[in-house]
Amino acid sequence: MEYSYDALLAGKAMREVVVRHPKFDEALTLISNVVQIGNSTGAPAGVRIIAPAGSGKTFLFQCLKKNIIGLPILKDRLAVIYASLKESPTVAQIQNELLSNFQYDAGIVRTRSSTNNQINLILLRSIKDLGIKLVFLDEFQHIFLQQGKISTAVVDWVKRFMNETEVPIVLIGTEMLDQLAGIDPQLITRVPTSVRLGLFRYDKHWLMFLKGLADSCEKIDLSCIYENYSREFYTATNGTPRLLKYLLMHIVILGVTEKREKADIFLIQRAYELVYGPESALESPFATFS
Repeated sequence: MEYSYDALLAGKAMREVVVRHPKFDEALTLISNVVQIGNSTGAPAGVRIIAPAGSGKTFLFQCLKKNIIGLPILKDRLAVIYASLKESPTVAQIQNELLSNFQYDAGIVRTRSSTNNQINLILLRSIKDLGIKLVFLDEFQHIFLQQGKISTAVVDWVKRFMNETEVPIVLIGTEMLDQLAGIDPQLITRVPTSVRLGLFRYDKHWLMFLKGLADSCEKIDLSCIYENYSREFYTATNGTPRLLKYLLMHIVILGVTEKREKADIFLIQRAYELVYGPESALESPFATFS
């Protein structure tokens, strides 16, 4: 089935909807605090965001990149930069990822005589010259290596980086970040604030989240997702924002392509099979409806 252009645009719009549920707002508030305090006073400032996969941590960065909190200090296009740590991360890998935010490849200038220190100087100068105000380091749990070891080189570099740039930092990772306090107190004193961005429970916040997403869609009526099938959507996604949005994107794209005015159970069932595969139909929480 070929989807219409309007349908794909509507699906993209659903993906980009921001519903500021309490935990998301809490994270935004704490980050707003360190951005203003850190950049104004020069004091080391940071936030640790502990979150499982699919809970919206990368989306949080995208929202701050767009400055949805309306801070004048974040109005410039390059005010916020991002790097994601790979397994067994190195300082060079993080430096290169941060430089790539400026569409700059550190490998271009890396010669046989180049050192991490030279690349670091380029990075520090770029951050100063371009007025960077906030740095995200995602998947920070990768500093924990096999056999209980830790990448001390990366941790030491992060501490020096914060001292030299005076730019606030956000460390994002799994619950393994809870172990940082016992491993490197110096890093914790620089990044003392912690917030958990967990998955939803089936409660009023889930219902509000569903309603917020449904109300944002102008191309097709999605009211049934919270009026009739809120628990089924929770079961289907385990309260994971990423999965919920992906499922809703398919419902919207199918519905708009077929020029539907309102979503129904049959549209939801088809979207579910597209997301999870045809063999999942019998296990679908929507299978009992007809």
